Formats: sequence, structure tokens, C-alpha cells
Amino acid sequence: MPDDIELPWGSDTSLLEEENLDEEHIRTYLDECIEHWRASDADFAEYYVDAFQSTRMSMLGEQLPEED
Repeated sequence: MPDDIELPWGSDTSLLEEENLDEEHIRTYLDECIEHWRASDADFAEYYVDAFQSTRMSMLGEQLPEED
């Protein structure tokens, strides 16, 4: 991954390096994205949550549950 890419929510971009593309790193990355957008008050945040949840379901077979 290029060094000049910075994710707006501060996620660890090393999670996306080729050698880290395993289930644990993918789960961590997707969970961080979902949690970020759940906490966001942006009008469009729910669409990002839905997209990341859909990706998580396709890749890992389950969605990240809502915290109570």
C-alpha cells in the first residue's frame, strides 16, 4: 500500500498489506471500519455500515453484532 494513503478514521493500513491478508487482519480492518461509521453522526454513515457489514458477511460469514 502506498505510504501517502491515510484512512480518515486512523485505521492501521498495515492490515491491508499483502502479507497480512488473512482472516484475522481482514476481520480487524472491517470491524474498525464498522465501529467508526457506527459512531459517526454523518447522514450517510449507515450506508457505509451496510457496505462493510455486507463485505464482512461475504468474506467471514457473519456480521459484527451491535453493542448493547
